[in-house]
Amino acid sequence: MARGQVIAWYILAANAPDLDFLPGLMAGDPNRFHHGFSHSSGLALLFAIAVSLLLRLRQREWRWKQFLVFFGLYLSHLVLDYLGEDHSPPYGVPLFWPASQAYYMSPTPLFPDIHRSNATAGFFPSLFSAHNLWSVSVECLVLAPLLLVAYALTKRMRSGTP
Repeated sequence: MARGQVIAWYILAANAPDLDFLPGLMAGDPNRFHHGFSHSSGLALLFAIAVSLLLRLRQREWRWKQFLVFFGLYLSHLVLDYLGEDHSPPYGVPLFWPASQAYYMSPTPLFPDIHRSNATAGFFPSLFSAHNLWSVSVECLVLAPLLLVAYALTKRMRSGTP
């Protein structure tokens, strides 16, 4: 698979939980289904299996690494949402659906919330606000050092340096 295709699949996996906005947009209430079962480890597992099987059909072999990467990318979105402020119901994310219907939210959120309109017409423009720019900046400032460390460790492991 070409590098661009791999990156596109990874971006899809990391953002797949937010595809729950689409039915809400079609119904005229973008937030109606947000933070539902799409924000669960159960759906993360199903997503990773489905994508891995789809890629297996193209590549003719099962790769556990691909499954784990897609599962991890999907879960990373859930962890970020768990660690973020949430000021609209349902509060938090249903991390363990379908085993549990409970919603979970960090008692001490690390990230500011994202403001968005409930009206379909104003939904996309509402995402581009100073508040949301601040929220994304905080996420980047917190996560960039972690990504750099992960990159350095991966590079070191591949080169065989202890």
